[in-house]
Amino acid sequence: MGSYIPGSAPRIERTQNTLDLHNRAWADGTEFTIEAEITDNVSPFVQSATLYFKNTSFPTYQSVSMQNVGGDIWQGAIPGSEVKSPGLDYYISATDGENTASDPTVDPVNNPYQIAILPNVAPEINHTPVKNLTPNTAISITAKIIDHTNSLAGAK
Repeated sequence: MGSYIPGSAPRIERTQNTLDLHNRAWADGTEFTIEAEITDNVSPFVQSATLYFKNTSFPTYQSVSMQNVGGDIWQGAIPGSEVKSPGLDYYISATDGENTASDPTVDPVNNPYQIAILPNVAPEINHTPVKNLTPNTAISITAKIIDHTNSLAGAK
């Protein structure tokens, strides 16, 4: 005969840092740190957490152990080498040795969280070429540079 004690399974809630990852699309090769607050109000307490991830186009997940980085905060890193277009799927599992919980809670393998991944496309550069020059005089060259992959590291 078994018993059920409400609140005895770990409770997983993604942190704001992780939720913010969903607010934009990212470039291929971006490394992600997925962070969650994992609590368990009834002994035994959280023993381990696992981060499962895969490319949206692939059928199988890979996993990494999440580390407790203080208090109830757990982190797992997804290497950039595994992050490719069109997207990254992930879910989290935690156990206290007796009970296991996941986030999302219902069928996380088929209904994971997703982060959009863009291909890293070269920036667009638009400028009007300088037509008149005066020898030994500095010239100013201006350009409008647009990067559709979220950031531009610099221009020269």
